[in-house]
Amino acid sequence: MLGVGDIFVAKVESLWDTLNCHGGTVGFRIPEYQRTYDWSEERISRLLEDCANGFGQLRKTKESYTFLGTLILVREKSETTFDGDSVAVVDGQQRLTTLLLTCCALVEKISANLGLAENLHADAKDVIIREAERHIGQLCRCIVGELRSFQQTGRYPRIIRHQDKRAADKTKAHYKSTIANFLTDFTDHYSSASLVRPEFSFQHRRDDDATSKRLVENYDFIKRQIAHIVGLTAQKTNSDEAPDYEVVPCQDFKLKSFTNLLPKIRRGRNERVVANISREGPSNQLTRLILFASYISQCVVLTRVEARNQDYAFDIFDALNTTGEPLTAIETFKPLVIQSEQTGGRGYTGWTSEPEFSEIEGVFGKILKPADRQSEARETVISFALYASGEKVSKDLRGQRRYLRRSYDRRCETAQSKQRFVKSLSEMTQFRDECWSREGIRQTPSLEPDTRLCLQVIRDMNSSLVLPAIARYWAIERSQGNEKDVTNAVRALTAFLILRRSVTGSTGGIDGVFRAIMKERSSYGDPLCCGLQSENQLLSVSELRAYLRGLLAVRQIGVTTKEEWIQSAKDIPIGRHTSPLAKFLILAASQYAKPDPNYPGLLTREDFRESEEQEYLTYAKWISAEYKTIEHVAPSTNPGQGWDPDIYGRQRFTRDTVGNLALLPQKENASLGNSPWKRKRLFYLALTAPDSAEQEHWLHEADAAGLEFPKTTRTLLKKGRRLHLLDPLREVEEWDEKLIRARTENILSLAWDTIKPWLWD
Repeated sequence: MLGVGDIFVAKVESLWDTLNCHGGTVGFRIPEYQRTYDWSEERISRLLEDCANGFGQLRKTKESYTFLGTLILVREKSETTFDGDSVAVVDGQQRLTTLLLTCCALVEKISANLGLAENLHADAKDVIIREAERHIGQLCRCIVGELRSFQQTGRYPRIIRHQDKRAADKTKAHYKSTIANFLTDFTDHYSSASLVRPEFSFQHRRDDDATSKRLVENYDFIKRQIAHIVGLTAQKTNSDEAPDYEVVPCQDFKLKSFTNLLPKIRRGRNERVVANISREGPSNQLTRLILFASYISQCVVLTRVEARNQDYAFDIFDALNTTGEPLTAIETFKPLVIQSEQTGGRGYTGWTSEPEFSEIEGVFGKILKPADRQSEARETVISFALYASGEKVSKDLRGQRRYLRRSYDRRCETAQSKQRFVKSLSEMTQFRDECWSREGIRQTPSLEPDTRLCLQVIRDMNSSLVLPAIARYWAIERSQGNEKDVTNAVRALTAFLILRRSVTGSTGGIDGVFRAIMKERSSYGDPLCCGLQSENQLLSVSELRAYLRGLLAVRQIGVTTKEEWIQSAKDIPIGRHTSPLAKFLILAASQYAKPDPNYPGLLTREDFRESEEQEYLTYAKWISAEYKTIEHVAPSTNPGQGWDPDIYGRQRFTRDTVGNLALLPQKENASLGNSPWKRKRLFYLALTAPDSAEQEHWLHEADAAGLEFPKTTRTLLKKGRRLHLLDPLREVEEWDEKLIRARTENILSLAWDTIKPWLWD
């Protein structure tokens, strides 16, 4: 009978050791049954975020490793021309390929940024250049292997596919696959004696075009991700693909945990060098690149399992990969809860936490796609950390697991606090399911119409950090039945968000404000988070409103009255920064208002009776196709003629203020291009015509003027839909800077009157 050691061998090794196992002669081969390399940007981003967060942990600990799962391999002898050790990859080829492309990207980035070392003094420059040279060599040894014989030395790509043929003799090697050609061409490009080389461009297209295109796109994405991680890209970028990670500051390079990654530096003898590379300057990016490259090769860890044959390999694969997705932080948290309650002698079944976890699992069980389930679990933990303790947690899976385990195991000191922690996790999970569903803000018995509208506004403004505060009031309502408090709390938080964003023009640190609301005690009482060791007393709605008003009154914002707000918001280019904010202000101003007969283009509420026709601040109107997009009336770029030049003159952002914006069905305004107001006005007259006869009249006038209405607009008009929201524009003879400024103040004034009761008792 074979022993276990004869069936498989498992080793936990660094990426360098994995790619240089078997004495450096290993070659990985992707069998025919494996799909081509097609990892999504989301999965690549997740892998690199895990690596980056592990790298960042060196700021806090002496050592940090990033574990990236298991490679399942089978030793084989299918490559007759290859004298190295060939292993077939049964599982892990996508991850392994991504790591090899990461090695390539690091070689390219280090080589391209060597000039940054010129800012260092001579000793430090010499050390950094030697480290760059050493790491480029190490990374290249990961990308290709070498076979040495008495007569020659031959290189080969570490990964090939089934149709490729490796050999020490270059004339006998034959590569058809995209990945084999990419790695071969890359190392040929970077094999010259000079460290500084032009940017690599992959030319081979041996597989189908889609395969080559995907690999090149993923490689370019990896390079952009690395640029974010090491600070080559501005940290304040708004790019959606920027990883959830804080760049390691150069001051931390002097820590031993980082200098250990640079063997050319000998502490005690090179303190001047360490001090020099730890100072602010362009060279920091190169040093950070080299440190990150060293971390990738030495501290990224894989479990390498080599099986005797494919049957055993697939047995291991099935045992380790029942779902094909890693366990979420919530799934790995559950065993700790079970263990804790069993240790306490009470048992898990039938005790408090069992129904809480049943509710949590019920929510996630409804999400059918594993990737969607992973995403929702990550977002839930982010919301929950603020909800429970007011803490910031990233999307990094390891960090989320650590937060749940440490908060529960070390900071919840009593059985009661531990049970409340689990209960809070259940509350946040169910709140997101009922009130923040992936499919949109659903209509449920627990949501009043105003609450649903506000949640959708918050969602569209991408302000999910408001959720934990709302969830506190929702959870109380759920247990005690006070629905009015939920609605009033949501209104207050929405009004605060709208008023603050309209003054700052952008997010302007508002995420930090919401985190502080959840974490810090105020003059009104406890922070809004639940609390870990003891339960925080939730502020009344009246106290919450007063607290938020105080945050608006701080020196940087300075809003305590209507006049102060209008003065601060009237010159903000809202149309450039955030469409949902502009949309909200226009709808709030139009709520129960009519065109002002004395001032064309403006609105008034004098002598106006409320009617459903003029009720605009509703969920139905918010999602309506009729008022779907924000459009500039005067074009956002200067057309050169046909418009008041002052719109584009003294006040640079006049054209982007709310007074120059309108809500239209789709991008209908774009069809008119840079048409002057007299022609564009025909468009608005047709959309607001009170009857079909007048509508036909204006359509005829438009045709005579050479205006072509979009098909969607004509369909809308034929259905008899009249866009009352645009009525104030009907009587405007000249659209100029003076009107835009008057309309801006008019909209802000009426919007304030609408939402003031939401925040002021």
